[in-house]
Amino acid sequence: MKRLLILFAAALLFSSMVDNYTEAAPPATDTPATTTIQSFDGSGTFFRIQSDGLGSYLNGVNSVSSIIQAIGDWEINTKSSTVRKAYIDFGDPVVPGDATAPFPSANVPFRIISKCLDSGIKMQSFTLNQTVNCPLSLTFDYAGLSYAVRMNALNPGTDLVKWTCLATNAGKCTSWVMTPSAIQADGQRKNKGQLIRIGTNKQNPDKTLGQFYFAFAVNVTTP
Repeated sequence: MKRLLILFAAALLFSSMVDNYTEAAPPATDTPATTTIQSFDGSGTFFRIQSDGLGSYLNGVNSVSSIIQAIGDWEINTKSSTVRKAYIDFGDPVVPGDATAPFPSANVPFRIISKCLDSGIKMQSFTLNQTVNCPLSLTFDYAGLSYAVRMNALNPGTDLVKWTCLATNAGKCTSWVMTPSAIQADGQRKNKGQLIRIGTNKQNPDKTLGQFYFAFAVNVTTP
């Protein structure tokens, strides 16, 4: 009798384990995205962050990663690509004459991440025409050194980027545009970004360089 009770208890435990296993939801995955970095707006305004002129950035093509992360943030990374880059222009410093940037303008391998989850919402959860201001970090390598342009609350004086949902499907946003959230004293819509040279160790820490204005427009779409 005791043996039968032990076998019965073991069967119940196994059944519970199977039920829990089968009911577990699959882990969330990243969503491939097409990223289009524009060069000018409709009025001909010159953007300080542009594409390399080779068209949209496609996830998995030319070693490009362009995704909406499972946690709800947008990321594009071309640092593993020998083909795709971005054009970065430091020609509009906040302090006139500031020459702390590593170059006036150049096409460089880059990574951009915008963390809307830090603003309390996933990209996929935007409703149609909803706008949300989110932090952004752009990193690039040049002449053996790594740099970042940051627009977030941790860098005083910088501006968050503005995301707007342009289309939805099955209750999820599938198309967005990212633009500056700020209108500066000269009346132009452009963000202040903090340029930082990224350190390599405690003896060579991050170094804060100048602040620069950036106009840009980036379209992101998912299937």
